[in-house]
Amino acid sequence: MEATQARKNKVAVNRGNLNFTAIDFETANYERTSACQIGIVVVKGIIMKR
Repeated sequence: MEATQARKNKVAVNRGNLNFTAIDFETANYERTSACQIGIVVVKGIIMKR
């Protein structure tokens, strides 16, 4: 029973069909309005695009 429960908690990822966008928002200080750099990465499948 414990082995079955452990398998249910694992997350499977199909790397060939992985699509997401990551955003990195850097601020100069603790204020949200002090953006100094923004980076964006788009991943479609296994390819990173600019």
